[in-house]
Amino acid sequence: MLQCLYLSTRPDLLALLATVSKDHQLPPLSLLNDRQVRWIIEAGVGPLFWFASQKDSKTEDSRSCRDVKAADLTTRLINEIQLDTLSEILVRCKGLLPPITLLKGCSTGSELYPQPHLRVIRDLDLLVEPKDQSKLEAILLEMGFRQRSTNSLEFYAMHHHSMPFYHSSRDIWVEVHRGLFPASNKLAKLPVFSSRNIRAE
Repeated sequence: MLQCLYLSTRPDLLALLATVSKDHQLPPLSLLNDRQVRWIIEAGVGPLFWFASQKDSKTEDSRSCRDVKAADLTTRLINEIQLDTLSEILVRCKGLLPPITLLKGCSTGSELYPQPHLRVIRDLDLLVEPKDQSKLEAILLEMGFRQRSTNSLEFYAMHHHSMPFYHSSRDIWVEVHRGLFPASNKLAKLPVFSSRNIRAE
């Protein structure tokens, strides 16, 4: 399975994940060509690949190694800024609305990965009850976030989160969710995804 990771132009992501989860050692980074390294970085798995490569004590100081290591360091920095911002949001919300449910990367990174930055976070996904949505959005506006999207407000009226918020100086996006799925999605009707069940978890 590992061979397909290196023989194809685009490495096999499942092979990489299987290798890391089973604590296996990757072949040397020097076996990767430039296109494969570029794909790894653009796909957002550079940090994961660098993490897995550290099991090889003979990792060479090749261009491939430097590029993948640079992707890891960059992601660490971005991740730190995002988590600091998340912490600030939660502190500002304390006492003003019920506990916020963290979704996707900002939750699973610290729970399921050896190091939080290995789960690349594209944005901060925060889930609140519909009645608390405006309170959280007001706090984001006070922090300097502004809503931006190519979609209209009417689109988000039927969506499971409001128009995304963006902070220009921090380069961070936040999505305020009032559900896990749009109401029209059949998954939204399953009891396991009900707001009551989510609160219980």
